[in-house]
Amino acid sequence: MILEKPFPHDERVEKEIRTLMDQKYDVHLLCSDRYGQMHEEMYKGIRIFRMHQSKFWYKLSALILIFPIYLKKWYRFAKKLHLEHKYNIIHIHDLPLSKVGSKMKSRFGLKMVCDQHEYYSNWIVETAHYNTLPGRVVKKLSDWKSYEKKALSGADLVITVEEPLRQQYIEEYGLHQDKIICLPNTPNKDIFHNDNVDPEKFSRYKDNFMVLYFGGIDILRGIENMIKAIPEILKVIPDFKFVMAGKLYGGYDPMNTAKKIKVESHVDFIGWVNLEDMPSLIHRCDLGIFTPPSDRIEINKTIATKNYQFLVMNKPMIVGSATYMKLFTEEHGIGISVDETDPRNIANGIISFAGNEKKSREVEKNCKSIGSAYYWEKTSKSLISGYQQLVMKND
Repeated sequence: MILEKPFPHDERVEKEIRTLMDQKYDVHLLCSDRYGQMHEEMYKGIRIFRMHQSKFWYKLSALILIFPIYLKKWYRFAKKLHLEHKYNIIHIHDLPLSKVGSKMKSRFGLKMVCDQHEYYSNWIVETAHYNTLPGRVVKKLSDWKSYEKKALSGADLVITVEEPLRQQYIEEYGLHQDKIICLPNTPNKDIFHNDNVDPEKFSRYKDNFMVLYFGGIDILRGIENMIKAIPEILKVIPDFKFVMAGKLYGGYDPMNTAKKIKVESHVDFIGWVNLEDMPSLIHRCDLGIFTPPSDRIEINKTIATKNYQFLVMNKPMIVGSATYMKLFTEEHGIGISVDETDPRNIANGIISFAGNEKKSREVEKNCKSIGSAYYWEKTSKSLISGYQQLVMKND
């Protein structure tokens, strides 16, 4: 497997590795490392090869369709490892390094897996760094659609996160339906369950009505309007607290908005929270929220990991108008949908749960009735069968 980012702390990648290792595959992970030199190590039984990559070098990844020197470095290291270990399959996480996989396939006859954590060509053009003045120049010169089509068409197996996005790839790029599988990023049962909750953790919020967001924090997450909804919420819920956990990206700082409208005492950014502590954090909240702008194809055809995590922890979820998340939430009665562009509508949605124990109990009941179907242990069966097909092709 090749992962452009550092590892650990990519939950999906680790779950896939462990699932394949449980099926007796010998999996090696090549990933980047911002510190030190190239080296090999073991992490919880996973064999990792780290390639040193400075912050400056990583920034070159935005230019890979213009200046391919970034890809050449990855290819050289992948080739070196293959000559030492003689791999059968090369598994590329996310789109940018797929050309490395294509070249390894062509040169050495490996089977190639393209693992699309998101609809990359649709996502990247909306990111903050691609919408600065120099970024717009790079975007104009970078044909991610063509790159994506070529990569996925040349793969032996394509993995995507939800069924609507799988259909998007089939229709847009003409992929054969047997070559692309759906692997939702659902939580591990051994971590996300109520017996794994420490009631003392995050107890500072025990007297608050708490709404929780966790994950990447940037301009594409809909956090701005959530914060703008707080003055309206405080009229009804004076002990309200909006808590954000995760990592800031693209120079975005939501606390600036909170300070401008003087609600910073009702907003907490607590930074990164380890996966093992997430059940305790979710248990402490009253509502989860994810209301991203619904103007992109990808966001309308996917369900975020956090949605599944709130579900299996039996917590109500506030979502926006993004098609698939809204359908999933309302169809199963596990939360409500709001207009993510309207802070007042967001406020009304949150207020509708305050003091409404009957509504919360109904959501909890609905979560319990379907939650067991959305654990990784069940949904990862598609990964196992997809790899079995690759092995049969090799044989």
